[in-house]
Amino acid sequence: MQARRASRLRYGGLPGNVTRGSPINVHMMRRAAQALTEGIPVGLGTDSSCPYVTQHDMWRELVYFSKYVGVTPAFALHTATQVNAGLLGLGDVCGTVAAGMDADLVLTRDNPLEDLCALREPLHVLVRAPTFSPFRYVFMSGQLRDARHPGAVVG
Repeated sequence: MQARRASRLRYGGLPGNVTRGSPINVHMMRRAAQALTEGIPVGLGTDSSCPYVTQHDMWRELVYFSKYVGVTPAFALHTATQVNAGLLGLGDVCGTVAAGMDADLVLTRDNPLEDLCALREPLHVLVRAPTFSPFRYVFMSGQLRDARHPGAVVG
């Protein structure tokens, strides 16, 4: 698992000639950590409107946030979902998996709570899972749930 993680990070390393020690990244990491310490919410995202940067690279933002700012994978996922939704004023519509909320779910082979690089290769994406899902069951938050009603725990 460790070798696999290392190869994934090498493959999806920092963009271009920007390295972990470059002044811009060091500054950004310090400021993100300082904001969190001060209780200021930090959002995650990409510059997907720029050439050669796509929304498909979002998994890297979570990896970098966890690794270089020092947050847990669970906190990185929480930030990319619930915190981002709140910052955008959409917290009452999306950002959590709960009855009545719009939810897009990403199914991965490996557990992203153990290795955020698992998000790099989604097996399937469920769009607004409460109303549409080709699957009968999904595994969320450590529990088997009915895919058509994610609030319902199975067995």
